[in-house]
Amino acid sequence: MKNIYLIGMCLLLIGLARAEHDWVSSYYLNPAPEDFVKEVKAIAESGELDKADLHPSLIGFLSQVMAQNPKKVDTWLTQLEDLKEKDRTTLLVAAWFSDTQGARDYFTQHGLNEYLQSKPKSILEMKIQTPESLDLLWGYFFARGDEASIRHIATAFDLAKYEGSLDRYKYENQSLEAQQAAYLEATFQAAVWSVESNCKQHSRVLEYCEKIFTAQDLSKAQREQLGKILVRVKPEQYRLEDGRVISVGAVSTIRD
Repeated sequence: MKNIYLIGMCLLLIGLARAEHDWVSSYYLNPAPEDFVKEVKAIAESGELDKADLHPSLIGFLSQVMAQNPKKVDTWLTQLEDLKEKDRTTLLVAAWFSDTQGARDYFTQHGLNEYLQSKPKSILEMKIQTPESLDLLWGYFFARGDEASIRHIATAFDLAKYEGSLDRYKYENQSLEAQQAAYLEATFQAAVWSVESNCKQHSRVLEYCEKIFTAQDLSKAQREQLGKILVRVKPEQYRLEDGRVISVGAVSTIRD
C-alpha cells in the first residue's frame, strides 16, 4: 500500500524546478535539440534518468523535444544505445510518448514490439489524477514553453474538493475509497505547490497564470486557487480582500 500521507507531505518535488541541468529547465527559452544526445548522457551520468520520482517529468520533457524534431529521433535513439538498461527504458518510453514515425521505425527495426502495440494518449489530453501526471505536464511545458500545458495543469485545482482526505485517511478511515481520496488530495496539493514554485522561478509561468486567471472558462476552484497563488507570489499586485482577489485594473471574485 502506498504511503499516501508521506506522498502528500513530500509532494514528490513536482516538476523540474530542482533539475540541475540548465538544458532541461531553460530549454523552452532557447531550444537546443543539437545537444540532445550529449545532454541525455549527462542526465544519465548524474543518475537522474534512473530516479523514479523524476521519470515522469523527464519522460514528458524528452518526449516533446523528440516530437518537435521527428526526423532526428531514430538517429538519437541509435546514438544512445549504450545507456544503462533502466536509463534506456526511460528514453524508450519518452520516444513512445513522442508518437513520431522515427520512434516507430526504430521500434520496428529493433523488434521492440511492446512499444508498437498501442498508441500513446496525448499528454495534454490526460486527466490529472496523480502527481505523476502533473510531472508529465511540467516536462511537456519545459520542452515547449506553451500556455496550453499550464492551462491544463490548472484543472488539477478542481481536486480541492478532496482537501482533508489525507488527514482522514491517516487518522480515521483507511478504506480503499479513503485511500483514493487521499491520493487525489495529494495530487491537488502537488499542483498548488508546483504552480506556485514555478511561478517564482519562471516568469513565463507567472505570465501565463496571470493571463489564465482572467479567462472566462475557469471553474470556481481553478480561479480560487490561481488567485491565492498570485496573491502569494505577487503581493505587490494582488491582494485578497473580502473573499476577492483584487488586482490592478481588475477585480476577480473567488467565492459565491
